[in-house]
Amino acid sequence: MHGRVRRGSLAALAIGLGLLTAGCGALSGTDAEGASAGTSGSPSASASPAPKPLDAAALLATTWPAEAHQLKASAAEVGRPAAVTSLSDPECGQFLALKDGASAPVVVTQGITFKRDTSRGGMIIAAYGSLAEARDAFARLRETRGVCPFFSDAGSPNAPVVTLVDRPAPAEGDEALAFALAVDVPGQRDTQTEEHVVARVGAVIIDFRKMSSGDKDYREVPTFFMSGQVTKLVQAQR
Repeated sequence: MHGRVRRGSLAALAIGLGLLTAGCGALSGTDAEGASAGTSGSPSASASPAPKPLDAAALLATTWPAEAHQLKASAAEVGRPAAVTSLSDPECGQFLALKDGASAPVVVTQGITFKRDTSRGGMIIAAYGSLAEARDAFARLRETRGVCPFFSDAGSPNAPVVTLVDRPAPAEGDEALAFALAVDVPGQRDTQTEEHVVARVGAVIIDFRKMSSGDKDYREVPTFFMSGQVTKLVQAQR
């Protein structure tokens, strides 16, 4: 992370919150049944089978190796990020809980460093017990949009203020949402920005994130990172 905001403080703020921009991506193959039902009003006879539920070992198997062509990855860990309890608006805690996969039985996190601009990022992968549960969780993410446009965290140094900024959603997974967290620290001029894309892939919801490098060409979460992970999750659920 660039600037003087402590990385731990921004991570705690950024991991869990989203002013979510609705947008649907291309079907991954795990949600074909839902697509048919949504267009015709009833499931198709040729609908794909329900995605296979993933346990912790299966989720860990989809994560990135320590060294890849365009990134370096830390060891993946089982468990959701620690909850932030010192926000200025209690309703913002709902965003944090949803983003962290609070209702998912299995959550895996992994930190990433992108080689092209040396920026940091990562992902939170939340596996639900069924396709219906994942769809419901994603619907609740959509429904909570607008409840918390900004907040501050009194528990972090200098009480940074975080504003949520809409972004166009890419075509990743069965449905996707995109936003940025713009972090301002009182007394400092620079705004730190962390880009997020949240995608549902069958019965899994994944939050991709990347710190902005300041260069608009490298601002977005890299497509290879998202598409590669989505492909592995589709295959794992078959």
